[in-house]
Amino acid sequence: WIFWVGPFIGAALAAIYHQIVIRAIPFKSRP
Repeated sequence: WIFWVGPFIGAALAAIYHQIVIRAIPFKSRP
């Protein structure tokens, strides 16, 4: 079961990390 739980957890952590980065970085960095 680790063969599908691992990738799933990895994807979930990646999504959460992505959301945190988006919220942490101010939009003023855009041109």
